[in-house]
Amino acid sequence: MVDIDSFYQDLDEQNKLRIASKVPKWVSKNNRSWLAYNCICKLKEVKLKFIKKSKLTKAFSQKKKFLITKVEVARAMDLMLSGYSNISSQTLFSKNDFSIKLTAFFDEQNKELSKMAEIKIKNAKTSLRSRSKSELVSVAQENRVSLTKIKQNTALELLELTINRLPLDVKRKLDII
Repeated sequence: MVDIDSFYQDLDEQNKLRIASKVPKWVSKNNRSWLAYNCICKLKEVKLKFIKKSKLTKAFSQKKKFLITKVEVARAMDLMLSGYSNISSQTLFSKNDFSIKLTAFFDEQNKELSKMAEIKIKNAKTSLRSRSKSELVSVAQENRVSLTKIKQNTALELLELTINRLPLDVKRKLDII
């Protein structure tokens, strides 16, 4: 879950102006759509930071860690209003005039976050930390077997090379020829 206390500390006026410059038509300052839109945008930034910082595939085991939930949006809105209103996610996403478009925007943001997480998971699977213990044990055993074979082959090749380079009189004394 997102730390709600630090959530709006960095939502300053500059960030509000940046968000306001690309606001869709269905968002209005006359109702809570403006607040919901800003909360979703800010939560998306927080989730993107989480996705970028996470290095292990285990971090993506729970979807709530990298996707925005409707409850988080409602809690963030309630926090922005200083706890004066008790906003439920059901009311926000289903019982308002802007609910259909808000839900579509919410789903679109989650799709983008999901794509980013999938890309991160694909890239993270190459590390040793993302493998299970049984995989690592089997790989280590295979490597040991191949290493001993290489050592044996190298020793045999070295012996043959040494014998080939011996002078003829030494080879006759050793009964190699």
